[in-house]
Amino acid sequence: MAWEGYVTLLCSGAGPCYRCLFPEAPAYESQRVAARVGIMGTVAGIIGQLMAEQAVAALVGNLDAMLVQRMLSFDGKKTSFCEIKLRGRSKKCPICGDNPTIKRAEEVDYDSLCNLPIRELKEEERIDFAGFREILAEQGTVGVVDTRERPRFEQIAKAVGAIHCPIFELKKRKERAEEIVGLIKTRKVGKSSQALARIVICIAYNKNDAKYGAEALAAAGIVSGTT
Repeated sequence: MAWEGYVTLLCSGAGPCYRCLFPEAPAYESQRVAARVGIMGTVAGIIGQLMAEQAVAALVGNLDAMLVQRMLSFDGKKTSFCEIKLRGRSKKCPICGDNPTIKRAEEVDYDSLCNLPIRELKEEERIDFAGFREILAEQGTVGVVDTRERPRFEQIAKAVGAIHCPIFELKKRKERAEEIVGLIKTRKVGKSSQALARIVICIAYNKNDAKYGAEALAAAGIVSGTT
């Protein structure tokens, strides 16, 4: 993730499984995902080579090279490696413990487990860039809230006059959403900066963030016309 990478080998019976190491998912707000922080291509290449080396070591049975109960951490900014010792298998693990309760992936609701319920806007609530241009031409005044992370907002195409507010701010702070609603009334994209926006468009990196953004704005006072 970003400038960092981690490699370990999870072998059945030889060490902890992934669930042993991470029995509970972190809060959604604290999760670092590639969609938000990005991945350096060189870091992905280095970690990919190490993963391939681990696969070969496991296939030939080279125990000295296998990262079992060990994790190799790579810091691309410092070009340095660090080895981290991991705890062993948990006897209470629901996957590989002494009395496992989960035997198939289908038995787990991973959306809820990872605190990331998937929500999508209905087809009639979604538009593409061509549709945005049409709405702007027909309606004249449109409120635009861009919920992408700052690097994407500043370095990739953006709507002139759009209000920037990362999706996490909308989700964590209700007062921030209310502040955005207030700004929409005075700063809009279109022919008239004084007229009240009839439509509010939420720009997001993915459909899940678009749904969260639309719901947060609706709860803060945009009752209808949120896309």
